[in-house]
Amino acid sequence: MRARLGLDKSLPEQFVVYVRDLARGDLGQSVTTGQPVRAGSVREGRRWIVEDFDLASSLRYRAERTLTLGAWLRSLRGVEEAAYFAPDDLRPLLAMCGGRMGKLVRRVSRALARRRRVRRAPLRPADGRLARAPARGRVQGDPIMCNERLAPELDPSAG
Repeated sequence: MRARLGLDKSLPEQFVVYVRDLARGDLGQSVTTGQPVRAGSVREGRRWIVEDFDLASSLRYRAERTLTLGAWLRSLRGVEEAAYFAPDDLRPLLAMCGGRMGKLVRRVSRALARRRRVRRAPLRPADGRLARAPARGRVQGDPIMCNERLAPELDPSAG
C-alpha cells in the first residue's frame, strides 16, 4: 500500500513527483475508488454547497435573526453540486457525519467529566472554618464570601 501511494520515498522526492504529475495534468487516483481524478471544468454560475459549513452558518444567522427558514430553503434552489453528498457515493457524507459525531461525543464527554470533577464544598464545614472550593475562573484557595443580607446565619463576621 505504501509503495502504491509513493509513501516509501522521501518527502522531497514525493514532492518532486507530485509537482511533475501536476504539471502534466495528472491529478492521480482517488484513494477511495481507485479511479483517475480528472480536472473538472468550471462553469460560470454553477451553484454548489458545503453542507456542514452551510448548516453551521445558517444556524448562526438564524440565532442572530437575520435569516428565516424560508429564506434558507429558497437559497438552496438550483444547487447543482454538494461537497459531501452524491447519490452514487455516500461514503464522503458518512465520513463527514461520523467525524462531526465523534467531535460532539468528545465535547459532551469532556463537559460531563468536568462536571463530575467539580464538587461543591459546603459553605461552612464542621470545624467552623470558611469553606474553600475551586470554581471556574477562581484560584483554588480563595475564600467563598457570602452576602450577609442573603444568608446572615452564614456570615463569618456575625457572632
